[in-house]
Amino acid sequence: MLGKTEIETLLTDLQQIYGEDFRYYSRDSFERRVNRFVKLENFKDYSALLTKLRSDKHYIQHFIDHITVNVTEMFRDTAFFNTLNRQLIPQLTQHSTIRIWHAGCSTGEEVYSTAILFQEAGLLEKCVILATDINSRVLERADSGLFYSSLMPLYEAKYRLAGGEKNFSSYFTKTTEGEKISENIRSQISFQNHNLASGNYLGKFDLIICRNVLIYFDRIMREMVFRLFDDSTGPNSFIALGERETLDLSSISKHYTKLESEMIWKKTN
Repeated sequence: MLGKTEIETLLTDLQQIYGEDFRYYSRDSFERRVNRFVKLENFKDYSALLTKLRSDKHYIQHFIDHITVNVTEMFRDTAFFNTLNRQLIPQLTQHSTIRIWHAGCSTGEEVYSTAILFQEAGLLEKCVILATDINSRVLERADSGLFYSSLMPLYEAKYRLAGGEKNFSSYFTKTTEGEKISENIRSQISFQNHNLASGNYLGKFDLIICRNVLIYFDRIMREMVFRLFDDSTGPNSFIALGERETLDLSSISKHYTKLESEMIWKKTN
């Protein structure tokens, strides 16, 4: 097991050698995931892990893929998607183009859920949806648009709770590999590798969705991300967070008004 000193050394090496900055992630969460990775990969100590990382340029992505968190499902937290459907989407109807950034998209279930609701509102063709994640493995799966057939009844039930009113199965085509999202929805989404810790600016957006990602960051990192989001939005844009995440104590909170029912903020100036 790697101790706290070795974890700190690993964090420094990742940043200095590979440009991958995990120093602002929750230490306890990062330590648990690294030690689980070390056990799964049968490394005897830290030096063995570091030697592998330094000698195999492809191994760093394998490492990142396994230590990042990816938990999601379609219409996860139906109350949020119902609010998106009933309150946010109507406020975006007048935009000639609706730019959406889904940060920390994982395997894409929530991105496709968002796209389905914009489709039902007749707005999907006006949408430019960017979905990003640090994990290349989950991005590849998200890009495929494939879902397990066994999960469809659950997803349809959540879709109904989110206010969906169409034939849910019409958004998918059955294949030998599972249910594949329809091409008219898939074509509106661009998947891209992006590390929120880098602070790299991706443009201006009308809606930023970053749910259940910031809980894994420390306070300094969360503040950095909030400033990036603030730079990436203009007046009357929205930021949507997870149920345990908030803008309220951030330096940018004075520019936003919270919707009453969900962890969603509207930029006022």
